Amino acid sequence: MIAMYGRRSKASLFFIIFLFFISLLAPFLYADENRKNVIVVSIQEEITEATEVLFRNVIKEAEAIGAKLVVVLLDTPGGSVSSVKNIMVMMESSKVPVAVLVYPVGATAWSGGAYILMASHIAAMASGTIVGSAQPVMMTLAGPVYVNESKVINALVGLMVHHARIHSRNTTVARLFVEQNLNLGAREALENHVIEVIADSVEELLHELEDKVLIKVVVNGEEVWQLIEYSEAEKYETISMVEFKGISSANIVYFKPGPQIYLLRFLTNPLIAELLLIMGLLILFTGLKTPGYGMEIAGALMVAASIIGLGVIGVDFGGLLFLVIGFTLMLLELKTHIGVLAILGALSIVVGGLMLIPSGNLWLTEEEMGKIWSSIVLSSAILLSIFGVLVFKVAKAQRRKPVVGPEKLIGEVGVALKDLRPDGEVRVLGEIWRARSLSGVIKKGEKIRVVKREGLTLLVEKL
Repeated sequence: MIAMYGRRSKASLFFIIFLFFISLLAPFLYADENRKNVIVVSIQEEITEATEVLFRNVIKEAEAIGAKLVVVLLDTPGGSVSSVKNIMVMMESSKVPVAVLVYPVGATAWSGGAYILMASHIAAMASGTIVGSAQPVMMTLAGPVYVNESKVINALVGLMVHHARIHSRNTTVARLFVEQNLNLGAREALENHVIEVIADSVEELLHELEDKVLIKVVVNGEEVWQLIEYSEAEKYETISMVEFKGISSANIVYFKPGPQIYLLRFLTNPLIAELLLIMGLLILFTGLKTPGYGMEIAGALMVAASIIGLGVIGVDFGGLLFLVIGFTLMLLELKTHIGVLAILGALSIVVGGLMLIPSGNLWLTEEEMGKIWSSIVLSSAILLSIFGVLVFKVAKAQRRKPVVGPEKLIGEVGVALKDLRPDGEVRVLGEIWRARSLSGVIKKGEKIRVVKREGLTLLVEKL
């Protein structure tokens, strides 16, 4: 019996060790599987901070799972210079190569879109698409104003030309995009070495990359990227190399933006941001003049939302700010019991949560993400309901008439034992008290109500 027990213990020990090593290898096996993924994200909008956050989320998840390639489907009239520049920096520093495909047919990569195309590791365009018109424009109340200051133009020319050069593209055409608002179609862009591929779909782009390799080499003392045929790779002394063999059969995963991005798209709309700022200031000043209705809090929240939309503070700091404000308002509701603070606090918590929860659907399926969001919403509703009941109970307890102490007599009804002219005696709650009338003479036997207590004397009035 003892020997049998020993054999079972050894078998269990070996099984545990086996499971341990399997758990160590699982992440690597999972990573190998994810390296067959191609992540596709669609940017068909004006480039704003929302686009920047979306792109950051895509790059982070692609690097986390070791994806093979990120494909950006681009169709934009341009956008914020700062957001465009940040996206370019993210692409250049990404550990996963980024291909930008101007798509669908008829799409444009104007202004900021041209800069993003030039900064991509692989530049592609669909048939019938256009790239160019990269002169900076300043939006004013009177309409768009073209910027012609040499300082700004030269800076943007340098930005465009630099990224074109480190990706082995035509720097002369890149310069003309900014200085002369040059526009090129897909075929012209390919012939002038502005792009590497013409593809009318993601599948066609991957098929075109099948026999190619992306290499980094040193040219004239500078590290540059080149997309070449696989058979020519041996001719180069490469710093790094990304092979695309088998990529046409890769698993294509479409990255779907979450609530964070939709909220940012709403807030970063210039019209919405300016309206929130103007209306928020008006409501804030009105609330300060007429306190007690929560208007000052609502105005402050609108101003906070507007400065996030205008890019004064980042979305991460803005989300934390809204969470702190929300929890503070909920706690203040326990003291004030006006109801408005609880509503505004709950709204602030929801908005802050949406700002801090990043987009992403690569780890879980859409159905699983839906279940998680449903659970979050349901849990939030339950917690808010519990908090609401707690606030109601606390408010009810605080407003309840005292059952002990001097204040318990206030409002009680009694009877006059002697005439009050104005002093006399009354019986209240079975006890006899000295009393003083506040409503003239009160005759013996008439009912009275206690208004106030001064020491051992009750101030009463006739019912």
